[in-house]
Amino acid sequence: MASSRFHAALAPRARVLNIIWAAFLAAPIFYTAVGWVVGRNPRPDAGGEVPTGLLQAVFLLAGAAAVAASYLVPRRLLADGRLRALLRGPLPGTPLPGTADLEPAEQRLALLFPHYQTTLIVTLALRESLAVLGLVLTILTGNFLLMVPWSVAAIGLIATTPPRPAGFLERALPLARAAG
Repeated sequence: MASSRFHAALAPRARVLNIIWAAFLAAPIFYTAVGWVVGRNPRPDAGGEVPTGLLQAVFLLAGAAAVAASYLVPRRLLADGRLRALLRGPLPGTPLPGTADLEPAEQRLALLFPHYQTTLIVTLALRESLAVLGLVLTILTGNFLLMVPWSVAAIGLIATTPPRPAGFLERALPLARAAG
């Protein structure tokens, strides 16, 4: 188990992760509001009809790929083998503020935090992309109701991915100790 000094040193960074997560959670609501404004105004006829069914199918495939990637990215980037490789190699960066007096394993573990943060942001961005796809679909078709399921799915997926840095760091602590 990591020391209380370790948790105290990383607590401000964990709070920032919660703010980032809340921003990702709010983004689909903002996109939905923009889609509602766009969908209220009738689109000028450009002479060609947009093939809504085909667009929905293409966007559904793109959304499914984004969701699949949002599950594969953390599995791959936060896997034990990947973390072992990161811990054995030279970790980039200088010691985080407040970690200089920690034991060497905890210092190495603290340097994994940016890797966890990056992985979480990529995962959340992939899930948020569903709402962006819904907004683009609404803009292309002029039908606001097409956006609603995309935004609901994005909010649901983002809500199920809150930051859990303490759990990640506890899981990685034995790897950091084994790495030296």
